Amino acid sequence: MIKSFLILIRKMKSVQTAIIIMIVSLLIIRGENNFDKANNPANNVHGLSESEFKSEIEKIEQNEYKNLAYTKDYFTSNDLMWKYAFFYPNKATRWFLSEKIYVYTESDSVLAKGVILCDKINVKKDLSNIKEKIEEKKKAISDFEKAFEKPVVGKFIYGNPKSFDTWAPKFINPIELIKWQWFKFNKKVVFPTKEELKTEVPVKTPVFISDLEKYTKQVEKTAEVTWLGHACALVSVYGVNIITDPVFSPTASPMPVKMKAFLRYVDPPCKVEDLPEMHAVVISHTHYDHFDSKAIEGINKKSPNAVWYVPKGINRLLKGYKIKNIVDMNWGESVTRNYTQKDGNISTLKVTCVPSQHWSGRTALDPFKDLWCGWVTSVSSTEKKFQSKSVFFAGDTGMCRKEFIKIGMWFNIDMGLIPIGCYIPSNFMHPQHISPKEALVIHDSIRAKKSMAIHWGTYDMGASEDFLQPREDLIKERSNLGIGENKFVVVNPGESISF
Repeated sequence: MIKSFLILIRKMKSVQTAIIIMIVSLLIIRGENNFDKANNPANNVHGLSESEFKSEIEKIEQNEYKNLAYTKDYFTSNDLMWKYAFFYPNKATRWFLSEKIYVYTESDSVLAKGVILCDKINVKKDLSNIKEKIEEKKKAISDFEKAFEKPVVGKFIYGNPKSFDTWAPKFINPIELIKWQWFKFNKKVVFPTKEELKTEVPVKTPVFISDLEKYTKQVEKTAEVTWLGHACALVSVYGVNIITDPVFSPTASPMPVKMKAFLRYVDPPCKVEDLPEMHAVVISHTHYDHFDSKAIEGINKKSPNAVWYVPKGINRLLKGYKIKNIVDMNWGESVTRNYTQKDGNISTLKVTCVPSQHWSGRTALDPFKDLWCGWVTSVSSTEKKFQSKSVFFAGDTGMCRKEFIKIGMWFNIDMGLIPIGCYIPSNFMHPQHISPKEALVIHDSIRAKKSMAIHWGTYDMGASEDFLQPREDLIKERSNLGIGENKFVVVNPGESISF
């Protein structure tokens, strides 16, 4: 619960914030060797090589097991090619030290290369079955890699699983936390003027407004995505219209605009009523910059037959808007629905709920009450001989790289919608938000043919980076990593790209 309050501070602007910060600050404490296969899809942009991993393990051995009789066993998992090392006692180990097998693995983190202790296996001082215990663990690892991870489900809340090793820092320096908050309130983040924004982030009129009939006919045969600002995008594939996290509000908070909290600096390129008819709406979580009550009401009014796909728990909120078709899902679940087009062709939409590393909450009283997720939407058409187009929408997420690699293995992602904003200071933000560099790692991990930057250049998100810094950092990192500008694109609000 301490963890939840810590992360909640970023979303709150109230008179109690300073008190909460100080209280929370005081409370937080802190085998077989097939390495020739070790080639993670994202290793070309970050991660430990075989030699680096072994070097890190040797450091651990010297520091932790220098005077102990322990044996090493290296293991590379079959599906994700993730590297592991088992430290286990042998017959020379003193009896009072021979109770556990220690399992180390490379971390998901992009911020710091290294390995983590991910498991301790109890062998109860009996060294006769150590090999069996290790084989059981290897099988468990293989089973884990064959399905998406599941969230922790408590009596009243959800949680990120233990395998998300970047979810929370092991120790947060209270002084650093207070210094960051003090810095935020005393140093102005650079926001462009209205005139500068017109040049830097020009808002374009979407094609579906200028000529809806032409747009409708066009997307019956093709696939397009239009960025509507922040995490909201209109995806149109073979006549099926899908909107992600529809948010059009002038502020991403429950407070009135006059309070000037989390204001929208770049207007949406259209009004809710200007949208074409929707077939599906996907929502990632309940934070105000992803869940807009007025937008929900407007879409439901114009598209009453739309199906709303939400993670577990959010259906309780949507029922208040009298929405007819709600599908609440857990990570790893899929739903398929057919749509008959005017020309008689049938388009099939498959929606899959995928893991993300984040949290939820509308108020200080309901953090983690509802689940959070990302989405993969795949649309096929009889006219295209069931050739499908798949889109990955990340929502908000930290770096749970193993899950992203699974997406890359199991889906043929044509377009990734990946967030790039709200990441500074990284030591506080990285559990819940990725940086532009990490966005590029995800693009690589999911093996997307093309990706689009979202979650930037719209709202004041309360982070410490300047308003346009996410775009600048993405362009710099994209060049450093050798990823083409046509592979991970940055567009202005209202612009569309085909995929």
